[in-house]
Amino acid sequence: MKFRPFNHTVSILAFKKEKEIYAATYAWFSQVGESEVVGLLGDQSVTTHNLKVGDFCGISVCSKEQKDVALYIGDTHSNEVDKLLGLPYFVDSTGAITLKGSKCTMIAEVIDIIHLKGIEADSLVYFKIHEYHENEKLEHLLMSDIR
Repeated sequence: MKFRPFNHTVSILAFKKEKEIYAATYAWFSQVGESEVVGLLGDQSVTTHNLKVGDFCGISVCSKEQKDVALYIGDTHSNEVDKLLGLPYFVDSTGAITLKGSKCTMIAEVIDIIHLKGIEADSLVYFKIHEYHENEKLEHLLMSDIR
């Protein structure tokens, strides 16, 4: 079934943990409060499996110019390739990684990881945003730009 009633932005979640860099492309993020975000992260993702409550990560909401970056990061696995090799990015003191050239960047803390009935393998991750920056000059990359 091709069920796509919503046209979400495309985001890259990335962090450094124990000298390893994890990054993945996700489409199902949503703001649920003034400084709270949730994201449904797929079970197939190495990044999802390495994210734990209390971890900090970067969420980079992609700009239209980052379409190829989003596709590449989404089509590879963090345990097989260095997804960020050659890309301009910033790692803060918590290990959160944000990509330069993004529409929005956030430093987020994982508050909870929930497994919903019927899709228990995936993770609904609840984040607290500690830092937020937006580039008003850039346009959001949307799922309709990719599919």
